[in-house]
Amino acid sequence: MTSVKMGVSGRGTVGFAIAAALVAQASGTAQASGPAPVSGTAHAAAGSSWAYGFKASLGPVSIGHTAFSAYPGGPASASAASLTVGALGSVKGIASWSSGNAAAGTTAANGKIAQAKLDLGIGSFSTEAVTASCKAGPGGAPTGTVKIVDGSVKTALASLDLPVSPAPNTTLTLPGGLGEAVLNEQVKNPDGSLTVNALRVTVTAAGLNGSFRAASATCDAGTQDSKPVAKGSITGAALDQFGEPVGGVVYQVRNQAGRPVGPTCTTHTKGNCTVPALNPGTYRMCVIAVPDGYSMPKQKCKGPIKVDGKNVNVSFRIPPESGKKG
Repeated sequence: MTSVKMGVSGRGTVGFAIAAALVAQASGTAQASGPAPVSGTAHAAAGSSWAYGFKASLGPVSIGHTAFSAYPGGPASASAASLTVGALGSVKGIASWSSGNAAAGTTAANGKIAQAKLDLGIGSFSTEAVTASCKAGPGGAPTGTVKIVDGSVKTALASLDLPVSPAPNTTLTLPGGLGEAVLNEQVKNPDGSLTVNALRVTVTAAGLNGSFRAASATCDAGTQDSKPVAKGSITGAALDQFGEPVGGVVYQVRNQAGRPVGPTCTTHTKGNCTVPALNPGTYRMCVIAVPDGYSMPKQKCKGPIKVDGKNVNVSFRIPPESGKKG
């Protein structure tokens, strides 16, 4: 009978999307498939991460992902004070957390246990704190780390101490033909995510064929929110032959191919107007209409005008109609 006492942060029902993510893991191969990434902003997609503290399938004992957390679906963290592993022993201080930043496309996760003591028939397994963590971000492969404190496997004739900071995918043969342990198991999944199992022990002792995992974390990066494009503008000033402002002059901004860009603008009584929200680029500003009493200037267009996130000022001399010198 499995006894689990959940902390406040671990309460609640894991939704269908999270449950679907927990694909059954074969005893010899770690597999991971997490919640589908969700959309972030128009420019970014959130990554995903999830973690748990303990999982086992040993003979008649079957224990699912204990203290499971996930991002973005939640729960963000979970804990179990203690876990009874059938008649084999117990695991204490089981916890995990998962987090991410949708705009940055980054994720992180951590799974851990504080202590485990298990009777494996012809031998025993014990450890203090075991931790697995991972992190991921756009433009780079996910990374993971593992720490195992005072881990050991003992039989009547031999003892094996586990390294504190094992290299990725360290594989050890357990004494007495008990089985095999993979430390800091790092699995690169087909979707690009990384699963880090701090400890996966496969037991081949009679009546206990199976495996257990202590501390697992999986991270998958999203995409980074692109920086907004800095818009610029062009302000056109209209002056008469005496340098006085002319209202009612209509300007049009054109690209280098001569096609209009954005709305036209008409000068007010102060003799200027602005065409806003122009993407970085090179443009020309053209006079396309003048008020009564004035003529079109000889130079109807000015440019090239380079716009790069700021306002650019351009001025035109608007001559009077022929015979109207003012």
